[in-house]
Amino acid sequence: MKILKYIGILLLVVLIAATIGVFVMPTEAKIERSITIKAPKEIIWSNVKYFTNFPKWSPWHKKDPSMKLTYSGTDGEVGGEYSWAGNKDVGTGSQKITKMEDMKRQETELKFGDFDGVSTTYIQMDEGENGEIKITWGMNSPMPRPYNLMGFMMKSMIEKDYDEGLANLKTICEKEAKENPSMSLNVSEMEWKNTSYLTIRKKIPANTIASFFGESFGKAYAAITKAGQKPGIPSGLVYMWDETTMSTDIAAAVECPANMKPIAGLEKVDLAASKAVYVDFYGKYEKTGLAHEAINKYIQEHKLEPIMPSIEQYITDPMSEKDTAKWLTKVIYMVK
Repeated sequence: MKILKYIGILLLVVLIAATIGVFVMPTEAKIERSITIKAPKEIIWSNVKYFTNFPKWSPWHKKDPSMKLTYSGTDGEVGGEYSWAGNKDVGTGSQKITKMEDMKRQETELKFGDFDGVSTTYIQMDEGENGEIKITWGMNSPMPRPYNLMGFMMKSMIEKDYDEGLANLKTICEKEAKENPSMSLNVSEMEWKNTSYLTIRKKIPANTIASFFGESFGKAYAAITKAGQKPGIPSGLVYMWDETTMSTDIAAAVECPANMKPIAGLEKVDLAASKAVYVDFYGKYEKTGLAHEAINKYIQEHKLEPIMPSIEQYITDPMSEKDTAKWLTKVIYMVK
């Protein structure tokens, strides 16, 4: 009987401690974890900014790789939202971007399942020493009594998940930077000279660009050569890019002599001399969006106005150079 008495006393002590804890502990849970990443900030921000990139480094997606994800709004902008529905380990919930300071800070509104409370999460990016970037991931969550006791008990578990997610992010970003060792993403200014192109322009889904270019460049090269002229650099003239529908209004363009006459099936386009800004981008073609982001940031900071189309010059011949890290694409925006 003594053992039952001791158990009863122990339970009573635990109950008293828990009751005191409910009134003593704070009613808001604050979590903040940080890591340093040695990679260009454009690469890091691209992985942080877009919800569609979150599954790559999220600590929870490996707990349920088949969880259902739904996206709405414009990804990477205020109002962009995603929701998830998974197994018992991840549950259900949604997250919406509420504030965005590009290349600096993103804040979101986080909701879990049927829980009435709304948490605020944030990711802060700060430039550190020796070329490293400090990423801070935090959450402020209301924990009304008596749930604040449970929140305190779960804090260490969430911190562990945050540490795992940040470690995943570091691995991914530094790997992407390593795959593009020469990529500086430094934006420079230049004087664009009048340039003529023979082009084929079309509105297409973004995932069909490669096949569209392959067919169109072949036609343009053949036409220019048949006319007794020497084809110049193959380029993409981007008139519009829609992140929501992932579609583009783009032209496959090959430089040609200024005095060359139009050819059936090909439109002659002359881009007049202008002030311009550019990035020399080394790496896979599907990563050139990082160069566009860097240039758009530069344009905003320097209060410039872009003149469309933007231009991608494909300097390196991928048929003769197999190492994608050495592929040079010059991304150019004419400005005023």
